[in-house]
Formats: sequence, C-alpha cells, structure tokens
Amino acid sequence: MASNVVSDLCSASLSAVFVSADYQPKDETKFVEDFCCSASVVIRFLCFFLMFGANAVMWTLFVRSLQHASSVVATVTNTASNFFFTAISGYVLFGEDLPLMWWIGAAFILSGLLLMHIFAAKDDSSEKTKDDRKNRGQEDVVEKEKVS
Repeated sequence: MASNVVSDLCSASLSAVFVSADYQPKDETKFVEDFCCSASVVIRFLCFFLMFGANAVMWTLFVRSLQHASSVVATVTNTASNFFFTAISGYVLFGEDLPLMWWIGAAFILSGLLLMHIFAAKDDSSEKTKDDRKNRGQEDVVEKEKVS
C-alpha cells in the first residue's frame, strides 16, 4: 500500500487513541491500516467532489455575470474573485501566511477592478443615452409619417 499523508496521520491518531484508551484490538496494525486506507479513499473522493462543486458554482456565476457585464469585466472579476477566495481559504483552512506583498498586490487588483467597473458603467450609460436618442428620432419619424 502506498504511503500518504492522510493515512499516516490517521494511523498515528488511531494508535494514540488505542494507547490512551488502553484498548488493544487483536490485530491492531491490520485494523489501523485497513481503516486508514478506507478513510483516505473517502477523503480523496470528498475532496474531488468538493472541487467539482466549487468549479460548477464558479462557472454558473461566471455565465450569469456575462449576462450583466461585458466579457472582459466578467472575466477579470471572476479571476480576481478566484484569487481572493483561494487566499482566504488557504488562510482559514491551512493557516497560510499572507505577507505584506500579497496585500499590496490585492490592493492593486481591487483598484484595477474598481476602475474597470466605473468605466464600464460610464460606457453603458453613454450607450443607453445614444440608444434613447436613436429611439426618439425613430419615434419622431413615425409620428411625422402618421401626420402626413
């Protein structure tokens, strides 16, 4: 059986539990090895399905954002949010350090996103104004045709 971190941690934990509980199964080594092998497989499948689920949620939200924003804004926002959620998850779940350089880079990313969204909103409002002018001009032509 291939050794891996999960089964090694499991073996150490179960051995410690057996020693502290003063419990000795008939074949402790075989029991621990079988249990930890099964636990390792279950944890791997769980992690795979969690990764699959997280990607499915990410793609769903990305497709929805494409309906409300330009593809550039949606793509950059999606990538940045992926970056931030990965960093936050690493900090919460694994206690990873987020050095000052990371925070400086995060500030630059957020300021770039803010600028993109501000200019995208201005472009959308100017396009709506142009469309409104065109629509008003077409309505005037239709009214003139009805009158004549």
